[in-house]
Parts: sequence; structure tokens; C-alpha cells
Amino acid sequence: MKLKEKKKLRTGYTTGTCSAAAAAAAFRILTDNSFIPQPENTIIVLLPGSKTAEIPYTVLDSSDSSVTTEVIKDAGDDPDVTDKMPIRARVSKLFETPDNPKAYSFAYKNSTLILTAKSGIGIVTRPGLDAEQGHWAINKVPRQMILDNLIHYGFGREKCNIIVELTAVNGEKIAERTLNSMVGVEGGLSILGTSGIVVPYSHEAYIKTIEVLLKGLAADGADEVVFSTGGRTRTAAMKDLPHLSEVHFIRIGDFIADSLKSAVKQGFTKIHIACMPGKLYKYAHGFVNTHAGKKALTMDMLVQELTKLRVSDDIIAKAGQCGTIAEVKANIAQETFTRLMSIFMNMAEKHLAEWASGASVFLHVYDTVGNKIERI
Repeated sequence: MKLKEKKKLRTGYTTGTCSAAAAAAAFRILTDNSFIPQPENTIIVLLPGSKTAEIPYTVLDSSDSSVTTEVIKDAGDDPDVTDKMPIRARVSKLFETPDNPKAYSFAYKNSTLILTAKSGIGIVTRPGLDAEQGHWAINKVPRQMILDNLIHYGFGREKCNIIVELTAVNGEKIAERTLNSMVGVEGGLSILGTSGIVVPYSHEAYIKTIEVLLKGLAADGADEVVFSTGGRTRTAAMKDLPHLSEVHFIRIGDFIADSLKSAVKQGFTKIHIACMPGKLYKYAHGFVNTHAGKKALTMDMLVQELTKLRVSDDIIAKAGQCGTIAEVKANIAQETFTRLMSIFMNMAEKHLAEWASGASVFLHVYDTVGNKIERI
């Protein structure tokens, strides 16, 4: 029998690529009198690394002094919250330099480009990000992409001062489903991207977000951070560590080893880890990534430790057949479970210390209702 061939996931485009496409299309319509847009148009966009993309766009408004175009964000098969979000660019002739401290300014040959934003795009409120504090959250690579594509379509050939105003439609609402406010971007989304292309289901994006959070925290002078595996452990740890502010608590999901290494790299000397028994058991195994699809988990090690604790054979047999640590807990005495957790904490700390070499690691383990499991 033939195995079913796995479907290849479709790549998409970043908000940076969509912004560059919308800006380039609007600029071309505004400045190229020989170009007549059609009801359905595409534009070739230059991407980082000498690649190109053909992006569809729609003309929303056009006059002698300004043009507004719209690109619908296509994230491919990636579960991106910005997928299908309209990104608009209004390109206008600039007759006087605006007083806009949040904007970015570029000089090219005898021309000036002012890059700004409107609704849906946030403001950078903390240092350490890829956009300047106090400015619109348009990262460095997307800013360069917009400039490069405008130059490609004629910016600077003749004196031409322009302003590009970006809008992320409904971006304020969408941003509530992201980590932006915690990173230090308030009031909307960030215009992002380093390659211009969105790789489906890429875990790299999550790890990069953790790195950005750490970088921003370190820039504020912090040397202590709390990693939680989820929302419940974060809430529990915040109660236990009231001397730390909310920004010190970072959700890392499954990326324990990468997170610890990044924290050490950023200079953190005290690292707290808040998790539940299931994740603890995986740390005790030394799993660098605790996602269920990364490693097949067995109860062999748990059975060995129960045997050392001289638990009855029937209980050991039941525990060995369990699929989760929560199920194990329901089949053994509370004291036995607490002893197991203590053993696994000791095992886990050896691996955590290795991944966080040079820093002090403090492990906090909680049950499902947020009660801390103390060692025996």
C-alpha cells in the first residue's frame, strides 16, 4: 500500500513585502504617466536576497497629487493572525516637510522619502526592537524594501519628494492576539519580515519573538527573567514572584533550551522556569523541545523511579500504561506523586543548568489549579 504523499505547504508574504508592494504600485501610478493600471493588477516586488515576487494589488484612490493602493496579506499556509488583512499605502507628493517625529526619513540623490503610518500600525515604546523607540513599528528590512522598490520604479531619477503612509486595516484589533504589547509595540501591529517570505508553521518566528522580548528586557537593565510554558504557569509564577513586573514573565511554549541559551546570551544571571508536571517530566529526560511531535514520550523512566520507591507492582503496572503525567497522578498516592516530582525536579535541573550555563536556574512546578508542588 502506498503512503499518502504529504501536501507541500504554500509559502506566503510578510507584512513588509505587502507594504512594499502597495507603496511601489501607488508610486508607479503617481509618477509614471505612461502606466495605466487595470482593474486587476500585479506588481513585481524586489525581496531581500535578490529574489522577486509578483503581488496583486487594487487601486482605491487616484489623483494628480496622491494614490492609494491596497494589498491583501497572504500568509500562505501559515496560521498567521494577519492573513487576509488589507495593507494600504497612500503615496503623496510632498510640498513641505511635515513635523512628524514618529516618521522615518530617507534621502536618495536629490529626492526625499518620508515613511509614516496611520491606523493599525503600532508605536515602539521600548528599546531593543528593530524599529526605533518613539517611531512607527516598521522594522528595518521592510523600510529598506520600500525604499529599494521605489528606487526600482524611478524614485530619485528626477527630484521627487514624497510621503508614504501605511495602514493596516483593523490592525489595532488584530494586535490584541499577538505579543506586541508585551514586546513594546502599542496601538497596533508591526510591519515585519527579514526575507519577505512567510514559511508555513515556522517555529523560528516564535523563537525570534522570545529573543526580542529578552533583548528589550535586557536593554532596560534587567538581569532576572521568568519563563513560563503557558498562561496558567505564568499567572501562578507572577503571584510567587511579586517583585518582578509583568514584562519579566515570558511565555516560551516548548522552546526550553533555545530560550535558556538566548537568556544567557543576553546577560541574564537569574532565570526562573514555571511549568507543570508534564513539561517537568520532559525536562527530566533532557528534551530540548517539548512539543509532542518532537519526541516519543514513554513512562519507562517513571516506572523505574516508582520501582525504586518500592510501590506495589499493580500500581506500577497501571502507571506504565498511562499516557500522561496527569493520568499517573490519578492512579498513585499524593505522597508518592510528590516524591516523583521531587526526583524529576532534580533530574531536570541538571539539563536546565547545562542549557543555561553561567546563570542560576530556579524551577517552579505547579499543578493545574496553580498550586506550587514543593519538594520533599
